[in-house]
Amino acid sequence: MLAVGRRKEPLLETADLASGEVRVVSADIGHENGRAKIIGTIGEKSRVKYLVHSAGICPIESVTDITPDSWHNVMATNVDGRLFMTLRLLPWLQRDSRVLFVGSNSATKPRKGSTAYCVSEEVLSIFEITGIAAKHLSHDDHPKAIVCLTISRPLP
Repeated sequence: MLAVGRRKEPLLETADLASGEVRVVSADIGHENGRAKIIGTIGEKSRVKYLVHSAGICPIESVTDITPDSWHNVMATNVDGRLFMTLRLLPWLQRDSRVLFVGSNSATKPRKGSTAYCVSEEVLSIFEITGIAAKHLSHDDHPKAIVCLTISRPLP
């Protein structure tokens, strides 16, 4: 098992709680160098059976205070990172591999001060509802039965 996150300490705590071997990688999937770091830890003969995407950031800021940098940072982690990490992992995914996109209900229940996050959740919701990923990643060029779901977890 490979656990990935931006902060190493919580990953190490999680690994200590696991019953089996867990390797940890501190990386940010919102940036290509973070995705490359993750790919670099996967052995050539390894495979990815389960990929669980739960990375996300939610800066609390008024819609009038959003900057291009803060907007792009949210989209880079919450949307781009998940998509491009999945694409980078295609060589390790097989027919019985599963990809899970974990999201919140912010796509349908927007919260004041979290505009960029809510938009990113809507993008993921559309990704899941339309089955875009499953349709495009399950054809002849990529014969993997990839399941793309969004689990809605209520936020306070």
